[in-house]
Amino acid sequence: MVYFYDESLSYTIREVITNLNELRKKIILLFGEIAARMYGLIQKNRAVGLEM
Repeated sequence: MVYFYDESLSYTIREVITNLNELRKKIILLFGEIAARMYGLIQKNRAVGLEM
């Protein structure tokens, strides 16, 4: 986990999980939706396709 911290604002502006390869992603997905969200593989508010 790499944290990008803004000293002037005194908080973390972004967190990035490093070293995730395809095998690790597959393993995390086997643990289910909660684990996938924790690792950023599934977004909390996934955009739904535009329906016209």
